[in-house]
Amino acid sequence: TSGAISVTPGTLQRYVGVALSTTRFLFSPEGLSGEMLVDTAGEILAVGDWVYFKASDQKWWKTDADATATAIGIKIGVAQTVATANGVVVIRVKGINRTATGLTAGAKYYLSGTAGAISTTPGVTLNFVGWALSTNELLMADENIFAVTQDGNPIYAVDSAGTDDYVGTLPVIPAGSYIGGTTVRIRMGTGNTGPETLNINGIGAKAIVKNFNQPLVTGDIVAGQIVELIYDTTGDNFQMLSPVASVNFTYGTASKAAGDASTTQTIAHGLGRIPRKIRITAQAGVGGAASADVNSFIARTLYNGTTQTSVSTYGTAGTPPVNTTASFILNAGVSNGTQTGVVTFDATNITITWTQAGATSGQYTMLWESE
Repeated sequence: TSGAISVTPGTLQRYVGVALSTTRFLFSPEGLSGEMLVDTAGEILAVGDWVYFKASDQKWWKTDADATATAIGIKIGVAQTVATANGVVVIRVKGINRTATGLTAGAKYYLSGTAGAISTTPGVTLNFVGWALSTNELLMADENIFAVTQDGNPIYAVDSAGTDDYVGTLPVIPAGSYIGGTTVRIRMGTGNTGPETLNINGIGAKAIVKNFNQPLVTGDIVAGQIVELIYDTTGDNFQMLSPVASVNFTYGTASKAAGDASTTQTIAHGLGRIPRKIRITAQAGVGGAASADVNSFIARTLYNGTTQTSVSTYGTAGTPPVNTTASFILNAGVSNGTQTGVVTFDATNITITWTQAGATSGQYTMLWESE
């Protein structure tokens, strides 16, 4: 209507102010302060209802800690005015909210499982909203209610186990169970030795995994490392978001006498953890350079903890024969025999189990790589 105002916006929505009483009007043509905003309600709202902004329809709806949409809402606030569905509503998003009653001064408040309400007991989805300053004043935690950053307390803890079955205590955690997506940062007191667990606030120990579903191996975590983890309900575990702490690559040389009897050879790789893979290249001059069929032999093997694949060549006149096999074969000549090696590894050593066959002699130099 020309020259008029209404609680219902016209075709072009323009907010002009708030009625303080039946006769007093707070004129605010440029909107409210940075602590409040004016927007559209998704449903009937009362003063004091806690609401979240739903990105899909760009409206404000009552919070409910059991609702997935609330958990991922862009912003959470408190209704400062009554609103009808699709009507205009004023929302406080930070600062001090004075619409509540019956608060416990000094207590921390969270979204509860009741639509539009808060409580000193968290609902299913943990959302900390602020501190009660008095029975009717609540200091809202932050402009982004999901980014509570008071000293980093909500998501940071120091491991107190004294072992590598880690234990941490957060100031705020849902009672009784972990919530999918719960993120924690833990300063680890010890390095790990194999698969490990994390127990937060006594809720229960859950396995720590890396790379989506892989158990930890020795050296993935070192003492003093701050590790970020997120709880996965499907795997019922904590997925480690931080990179492993170990050295990523080592290498060196070793030797192998072709004339040895069948034996086991160990090489310390120095990674401090179980490798993802190792590669060994062996080369030798056996029998003298003048020999037509016994010259310089080269063998290579690659092992990933499950499968070993190898190739080897030995020098002859013309095209050198090539052998492709699983085991690591060091040829001692066309007809002189072999040393055949099966490779394994652990967190400390590369182990080669050699089987000697036929007449073998000479010396191999091996270049090994571990990562």
